[in-house]
Amino acid sequence: MENKRIAKKSLLYFIGNFSSKMLSSLLVPIYAFYIASEELGIYDYSQTIMNIVIPIVFVSIWEAIIRFILGNKDGKSKEKEFASSAVFTIGACIVLAIGIIIVGRFIEIHYIQYFIMMCCATALAQIWQYYARVSEKNKLYVATSVISTIVNLSLNIVLILVLKWRIEALYISYICAQLVIFIILELKLKIRKFVKVQNIDLKLLKEMIIYSAPLVVNSIATWIFSGFGRIIIFENLGASSNGIYTFANKFVTIITTVGNVVTMAILEEAMLSLRNNQLDSNYPKTLEQIFRLFLSLILVAMPAISIFYEFIGTTEYYQSLNLLPVLLLYAVLVTMSTNFGIIFKTINKNKYQVITTIAGSVVMLLISYLFLKTAGVYAVAVGQALSALVMLLGRYFISKKFVKYSINWFPIIALMIGYGIISVITIKFSLIVNSIILLGTIGTAILINKEFLQEILKKRAN
Repeated sequence: MENKRIAKKSLLYFIGNFSSKMLSSLLVPIYAFYIASEELGIYDYSQTIMNIVIPIVFVSIWEAIIRFILGNKDGKSKEKEFASSAVFTIGACIVLAIGIIIVGRFIEIHYIQYFIMMCCATALAQIWQYYARVSEKNKLYVATSVISTIVNLSLNIVLILVLKWRIEALYISYICAQLVIFIILELKLKIRKFVKVQNIDLKLLKEMIIYSAPLVVNSIATWIFSGFGRIIIFENLGASSNGIYTFANKFVTIITTVGNVVTMAILEEAMLSLRNNQLDSNYPKTLEQIFRLFLSLILVAMPAISIFYEFIGTTEYYQSLNLLPVLLLYAVLVTMSTNFGIIFKTINKNKYQVITTIAGSVVMLLISYLFLKTAGVYAVAVGQALSALVMLLGRYFISKKFVKYSINWFPIIALMIGYGIISVITIKFSLIVNSIILLGTIGTAILINKEFLQEILKKRAN
């Protein structure tokens, strides 16, 4: 597998994805002073429901788009894939809108007109972004993400601070930002030119839906173990405990964001390798290298974060430091479980990815509820980490039945043990000790990943 291409794509996707993460941080002061907590709660609830509705209604068709186009073995024209999936997407938008209106007659849906537009705009933006990726327009993908971020931020400032709008401003800003992505990508990619009667292949569309449908369950199960923990904490331990847990997760988000963009790049490379009817022979080595890289990252992150916590020692959030070792490890395990799951996507065995995700979700729920009264928020944190470990190991051993490969686990386990020791030390010791440990872990991380970094730099020079 081409590490140079992975590194390049990862950097591009990092810029595009990280900009949206920065946006949420910039908007926090505005929300705090101008948006009531009840209004913000309604808006967040709408987004939560949206994240469940879209994969179901659109049958996670984007998974099939990347599989059927990048995995194209004979290099034939992709006009039918574009046309069939685009028509399906527009049809799904219509069905979604009608469905929400009907449901809205029986149960209350807050700001239903905005909710409909938000769901449709998000789906269009996401699917057209996948079109950009499979068309190898990665810079365009990043550019639209950055422009969307700027639009969202600018509209929030104008609508909230200048025009004094409230919750409507949140919906409108988000919808416009998503529509900007869709419009720019459509103008550049011109997917509409492929939408012709002769290009709409119902048999192909059926195959695409059959491929992506099992991943709907995977998306729902993923949401359970990644987001349901906060609901458990809020409902059983109160808002304060959930706030502390959320604060600790701010650092975890950085690791998972980096992990997501690396995964996006790896998935594309894995799909491209299918043109030779098999996974790249270097894929196992790439997995090992990335596993060590992420473990090295949290090895450095733990003392660095501990130093930061020294400056907030008088606040109620200081106690969340004890959650960080488990949550950071969870971030690495869930990222790598996704990377192992890529094998199922490339060999068209998605049901095993779903099965392992459900198994992980069950573990998270059991651990969280069984030990919630005795361990509190730690039960949820440990439950999430164990759920990610179950997924990772399950995907590794099951995938080995279909693809012959092996992983050298010794350096990975050694790094985990070292990380555990470092975590205990950094939590218990002072600023000076942690500063020394930080320098030591940086040097160690460079040495551990020296070969991988040299390989990337060498290929870049060539």
